[in-house]
Amino acid sequence: MRLTSVGKRYARRPWVLTGIDLDVAAGRIIAISGPNGSGKSTLLSIMAGLTSPTAGTIAGRPRSIGYVPERFPVQNRMSAGVYLRHMGRIRGLSTGAATRRATMLLDRFDMTGGSDTLLRHLSKGNAQRVGLIQALLVRPDLLILDEPGTGMDELGHDVLSEIIEEVARDGGAVVLSSPFHSWAPTLATRYQLSDGRLRGSTERETTAAVGTPVRIVLRRGRDARDLPASWSAYLTAQPADAELSATVPNGESDRRLLEALHCGWAVLSVLPHRPDPGGHKLPADEPNSTPPPGRGGPM
Repeated sequence: MRLTSVGKRYARRPWVLTGIDLDVAAGRIIAISGPNGSGKSTLLSIMAGLTSPTAGTIAGRPRSIGYVPERFPVQNRMSAGVYLRHMGRIRGLSTGAATRRATMLLDRFDMTGGSDTLLRHLSKGNAQRVGLIQALLVRPDLLILDEPGTGMDELGHDVLSEIIEEVARDGGAVVLSSPFHSWAPTLATRYQLSDGRLRGSTERETTAAVGTPVRIVLRRGRDARDLPASWSAYLTAQPADAELSATVPNGESDRRLLEALHCGWAVLSVLPHRPDPGGHKLPADEPNSTPPPGRGGPM
């Protein structure tokens, strides 16, 4: 999906969005941050097709879109399970298929017994979980999440990160919004929305992107395939049989991370890689370059 010069204004109000250009490609994860009232929800609503832009064009919007609004509507008499079955049938699933898919996702988010709870009695975090699950009942080509981490605990954030990476690995695109300095997936390309305009990474992130290589630590999944042969040029250490460390140019980090995910590897960390004063390359989170005994050294 491609947004070109998209703008939005409401009657007798200034422009909320001005000249937004954004390429939402398959497999891409985009995180948009900004203060309250900056237009994040309006932009996501336009992407989802729920709001029409005042100016500009949107091309290539996929048919299967999962959308989670900032405020999930919980003021009704349905239980979480009944609501999810109903939403699944609206999306074309049979009752049985919708029930199985909803149950699997409820279990994954550790909402045992949550299917029988009335929506209006859910905590904010569990309401967010149900809102996310309804968007995933049918695998989306585009997943749009408006501040999805609000109210979630650490477990919820971990599962949410896994699901976002799975959607991207399967060829879907993910766009999410968050307040400044808030939670966002590790692999996300970050933008800021302010004064109606969409800008790239923060100054600190941009500086790192220009000159700082990236250290990636991966763990082999149960059914993971070997990484492409080109990875051999970047391997720096192999701490254990199921893990490896690689240092890649920043401009290649997104592509290499997606390669690893497509091959079934889990991403443990992504950090800037800096030189020490003596001229030796040290990962940002390690005090010295000597590996522990039996943990392997530079390759």
